[in-house]
Amino acid sequence: PVLLIAAGAGVDASRYYADQTALQEAADAAAIAGARQFFLKSSSAQEAESLAKQTADSAIAALEVNGEPVVDVDADPQATRVKVSI
Repeated sequence: PVLLIAAGAGVDASRYYADQTALQEAADAAAIAGARQFFLKSSSAQEAESLAKQTADSAIAALEVNGEPVVDVDADPQATRVKVSI
């Protein structure tokens, strides 16, 4: 029984870290897409935020993660950055 519990915990931990990695990759891709829109296309902060959110949402939809991740995007023209939190 102890071996089964340990194996189950290992599988759960592995799944957790895989989900965290996939969500971080989605956030990174969204931030890059938003920043690219913001800087290279001379778009407004709202357009960059919209593209970053769309990118994150489509990346998350392709994943099989537990729960419903919340995406928060902040494009700051003063600091010239796009921040994506999932």
